[in-house]
Amino acid sequence: MIAGLQPEDHIPPERLERGLKLVIYDGIAAQVMGTLTGGAFLVAFALLLGANNFVIGLISALQPLTQVLQIPTIYVVERIGLRKLLVIATLFVGRLFCFGLALIPWFVPESQRIDALLILLFAYFGLGTVSGVAWNPWIRDLIPEQRLSSYMASRLA
Repeated sequence: MIAGLQPEDHIPPERLERGLKLVIYDGIAAQVMGTLTGGAFLVAFALLLGANNFVIGLISALQPLTQVLQIPTIYVVERIGLRKLLVIATLFVGRLFCFGLALIPWFVPESQRIDALLILLFAYFGLGTVSGVAWNPWIRDLIPEQRLSSYMASRLA
């Protein structure tokens, strides 16, 4: 197994507190990332690339459509057990697709920009779904049960 990426039976209190603080920072970064890669910014980008109303609707549906990937991902997470590695790998590769989105205006011919946008968004959202499935049990194992609800409430706030 890869050192530091396999599940642990016991987490020392000082590492737990550090981990909980990092999860708060993760929540902040995830909110910023979600804001900058979705909503008005994404629609404006798509319109600048020449998207029509149908494409805008399709873009809005892409993220919910990728939730279907949760089903096979549950099997993968249970089978390999390396949740941390799965989260890190899928988020890293997903971010590469996100950078690919930013490069569309400069490197993709105008006639193929909308297709590239949809493909890259599907990959980005799909990998985000996979990482989310692996992230949930990882966080569930990290946060002690008696602190879970209050901690997650403060993270969301």
